[in-house]
Amino acid sequence: MKETFTWRVYSQPPSVDYEATTRTAAFGDGYSQEAPDGLNNEKQIWQLELWGHRDVDQIGAAKGFLRLRRRLGESFLWAPPDEPQGLYRCTKLSAVDELEGYLRLSCTFEQTFQP
Repeated sequence: MKETFTWRVYSQPPSVDYEATTRTAAFGDGYSQEAPDGLNNEKQIWQLELWGHRDVDQIGAAKGFLRLRRRLGESFLWAPPDEPQGLYRCTKLSAVDELEGYLRLSCTFEQTFQP
């Protein structure tokens, strides 16, 4: 059973890119034809910035969750804003220690698909 990323301490609104996967066949005279590639031909790539206190908001636990999943190469369940829950992988993670126990995490969540 996949674990769920539940932290929602955003310091700025999350942004998303919708990346389509297509196949293209090029013909003579500059003509080309493009078609969707596979069943899951669009994935979401989310940019998040989480900010909070290590103890009060448990942002340190969020950092630990993401670091462990990255080391193990595991995906996790996450429900993006206004989207259904899906499988995601943290492809980029950076942390900045702020004053008085606060922590800022910048991360990229990339949607994954499994049978």
